Amino acid sequence: MKRIFFLVVIAFCIIVNLNSKTYSQTPPCFPDYKGLSYQMDDIVNCPPYNSNMPLDVFIGYLALDSLSTNANYNDYNEFLKRQNYNDTLRTMMRYLYKTIEYNPNNYLCFMYHNKYSRRSIYYYHYGFIEKVLQKSPQPILDASLIGSYLIAKVHIDSIYRYIDSTSQPISSRLVRCSINQVFKGTTPIINNNQFIVDPVLQFEYSNEWFSHGNEDSTNSVFELEKGKSYIIFFEYRLLCRDSSHVYYTVFPFRSSYSGTACMYPIINGNVIDPSNELGFGTSVNINIFNAGLTNRINSIKNYTP
Repeated sequence: MKRIFFLVVIAFCIIVNLNSKTYSQTPPCFPDYKGLSYQMDDIVNCPPYNSNMPLDVFIGYLALDSLSTNANYNDYNEFLKRQNYNDTLRTMMRYLYKTIEYNPNNYLCFMYHNKYSRRSIYYYHYGFIEKVLQKSPQPILDASLIGSYLIAKVHIDSIYRYIDSTSQPISSRLVRCSINQVFKGTTPIINNNQFIVDPVLQFEYSNEWFSHGNEDSTNSVFELEKGKSYIIFFEYRLLCRDSSHVYYTVFPFRSSYSGTACMYPIINGNVIDPSNELGFGTSVNINIFNAGLTNRINSIKNYTP
């Protein structure tokens, strides 16, 4: 057990090279899928080490690779059960945040990679997010910050409503938005060999998430509105992969159990958080909100035991 503890702590303390970004039609490896999909080149190396990555990111990948090859899920879960909001947990938060932020697409490819024998990173990743929800004094804020791939202020340009019957009849929303400000991550495309932020993003969500999910059924269903601005925490989710490509979609982040799926409207210059999930207030000036969010991000990224 001491060996497992050593692997987890050292691995975490020692966690995406997008060659193209396109909106695909139907993924060839998932022909029945009707929703939004992005296509990108799969990573060649797993973990996706490169000589230019920051040391903290290298350590993060090394940590997860060590976990997936040396620590089974039961031992990892037992280790997490013994943690409080302590130096170990906060150090793990630091490295996981930085690893996802550095290149979200590479992290997605790595988390679901299956080209060599090891356990899936998926369970280590979401097991840790659940632990942060249990122990952090700011649970929804911290879980959303760490687990999201992109956090941005966006303006909603269009909303297309349709029924997605790939798994069950579900009322889906395909949203096109303009990105005005980025707090975490990028939506990268190659332009003269440089990563730049694409000012336009498409993502999807379902109103059944609110009528049958996290929100009290007596409340009105949350809906985005065209022409309005929001702070949104995004997550990338794998759809399928073939021999050389990965296909994924973009959702608002739901793993923190936010009542609005981490989508917060900006009304009259104030960020509206009806249940004060993030801890900044139910209606807070956008500048104060930005400062609070940035300060918390810096606190996580710069934590030193």
